[in-house]
Amino acid sequence: MGSVGTVVSRVQAVKPLVINDLMAFDLTLFLRIHVHNPLVGGECYIGSPSTPLEVRMQRIEGEKNIPTLVRKGIPSGVIAIGNVNVAAKNFPVPTASGAGPRGAFNTIVNLRASLPNNGSSSSLSVRSEAFLAQNPDYVGD
Repeated sequence: MGSVGTVVSRVQAVKPLVINDLMAFDLTLFLRIHVHNPLVGGECYIGSPSTPLEVRMQRIEGEKNIPTLVRKGIPSGVIAIGNVNVAAKNFPVPTASGAGPRGAFNTIVNLRASLPNNGSSSSLSVRSEAFLAQNPDYVGD
């Protein structure tokens, strides 16, 4: 276990993503952030399944961010795209809940993370690979 000052957070999807424009890698994600450290315990979240962070990710432009087709090690019938770089800015972020026993440290987490955030200074960027495959159960119309 880390020191009292060590904070680990993980971004978790709470609903299926919405594809706004597949070719432009324009996606809306519904997320919560799981915050954990020895003081806040393992039940501290920013956002929830009923009130998630709604984050519209869009492709980052630029020469270093051009997506590439990946072929090595990919089964037939699957399209793999590497170097997918997307980002979002200025989305609202709610307050934390579940920090410490009965939420005793919610205020501390909120102050430390400047929450709630009305969307004036939030950002998220992701670099990943994307995979598209036909559903083997789909028989068509």
